[in-house]
Amino acid sequence: YTEQHGIPDAKPDQAFMWRSRDFTGPDARIALVVGSRLLHQVSPSGQRWRDMFLETNVVHSVVDLSDLVGESLLFGWKSSTRLPASVIVFSPRKPSPNAALQYIAPKWYPGIRNRDEILLSSSDIQTLPQQLLRENPFIWKTAFRGSPRDSRLLGRLHDLRTLDTLLSEIGLLTGVHRGRGITFGKGEQKDASRFQGVPFLGGDAPKRRYSLNVDD
Repeated sequence: YTEQHGIPDAKPDQAFMWRSRDFTGPDARIALVVGSRLLHQVSPSGQRWRDMFLETNVVHSVVDLSDLVGESLLFGWKSSTRLPASVIVFSPRKPSPNAALQYIAPKWYPGIRNRDEILLSSSDIQTLPQQLLRENPFIWKTAFRGSPRDSRLLGRLHDLRTLDTLLSEIGLLTGVHRGRGITFGKGEQKDASRFQGVPFLGGDAPKRRYSLNVDD
């Protein structure tokens, strides 16, 4: 089922999100507790699935509980996992162009008196256009904890070419894990002639600082 519907890494919660649509009508509201990673995953397959879900479902609200995962507050203090979780409420019908969802991300405030309750401030509640989330997936991360400048920075970084792309352009070790560097093991020696003539930056090379203007 996960392969048929393009669910990345056969994640069970995302499979339930998609399968639950078959048991309800377009006006029903489905609420599920899922892994928060599906909001932030940046792999090509993960982004495709999230975009497909936002394109075909009306998302009413998302309660991101990631900041509370380390506290004894959720699921009767008996959570079987310490992975960040979110609650998503959606309807299985195509959204209108101006559809927007309510994003709620309660934070852990050390100064609160009653540690057994979840405190919400006005800054924890935001309204996010659904189409904008499809066009700029990094908004999920900056809505959780960030600012408009953080959103612009992530957008600029996303536009830069990846290390894998740069190494491909210069024909460096095509088809292998090129970004891991060279490691020296203790086992049987292997032929390393393919590394001859390859640009190499030693571990003792001087460090440099780089800056990126996010306002341009």
